[in-house]
Amino acid sequence: MTNGCLCCVLVGQMKRALEEIKEKFQPDRIIIETSGSAFPAPIAWQIREMESSGFHLDAILTVIDCINFCGYEDTSYTARLQAQYTDLILLNKWEHISERQLDIVIDHVNELNTDTPKINVDSNTGINPEV
Repeated sequence: MTNGCLCCVLVGQMKRALEEIKEKFQPDRIIIETSGSAFPAPIAWQIREMESSGFHLDAILTVIDCINFCGYEDTSYTARLQAQYTDLILLNKWEHISERQLDIVIDHVNELNTDTPKINVDSNTGINPEV
């Protein structure tokens, strides 16, 4: 793929890139990581359009940086959308803030999305791949 924002510009190129990866490597799973300011809907739409080619969107995951999140939900429209339209919220860097600060982050996230599961991700052990 050439340079550019995957979610905004390269949706058509993504299809060709995914088909090439599938053909050359036959992976069990492909994980697409967008930038911190990306809205994943165009990517999700493109993958859903590729179901007839054997692609399946398993989930949209959102990583919340617990150190820096508070305030972003007020100043970044995309951060709000990411927290609202996701299948799983991963709370990153939670062990670097106080319990009270973590409660505040979770309260802010819950204002945007109470229904989606949230998991604290430990920086040493990561997250279980089965999740």
